[in-house]
Amino acid sequence: MKKKITLLLFTLGIVFILYFLLLPEHEQLATQSSKIKNKVTAVLSGKDQDTVVDEKKDHLAPVIAITMPPIETIRVERFGRELLGEGRTLFANNERALTLINRYNEKWIEVLQEDQLRFHPHDTQVKIVPKQSYIQLEGSDKGRLVEDVLVTTHFPDGKTDTFMAKVDSESGNIIEAYGGRISEGPKARTPLYPSGELQ
Repeated sequence: MKKKITLLLFTLGIVFILYFLLLPEHEQLATQSSKIKNKVTAVLSGKDQDTVVDEKKDHLAPVIAITMPPIETIRVERFGRELLGEGRTLFANNERALTLINRYNEKWIEVLQEDQLRFHPHDTQVKIVPKQSYIQLEGSDKGRLVEDVLVTTHFPDGKTDTFMAKVDSESGNIIEAYGGRISEGPKARTPLYPSGELQ
């Protein structure tokens, strides 16, 4: 039985080797794939500006090499803030008018703190850390002043809650909370008794 399996594997190995050594099409495919690779490398490196391969010079007529411009992140600003949202590139040349649907309120942090404290015990503290100020596009020509903030609530029992939020710069209202709420606090210890067992 072992001799039959060994003979079968040996025969398959010989057939496999002969297949790849004697197959002329395999060599032709390898040559074509290396030509394609060289052409794409040349186009991407900027050395070759031709966009279509000449059919008479090369067998790669169906291959069209297209040069792509580098991807740039366009930063568009209005009123000293970055514009975020779909269609922000339409405002890049400063010719398109942008209407703000809210105003900046210097006391938005205090308003947000009071709002966060209204359902908590008396000794609770809320800390708000601004991360980013921007204009969120709403529609084709309107924008809202928005603040990205980190809100941390410290409770009297030592627990803390933390979350990220988008806040309206005028009303201090949370537009969207994201990133999940992280709750931390003092861990309750399980008492050990002299027997060494947990009860």
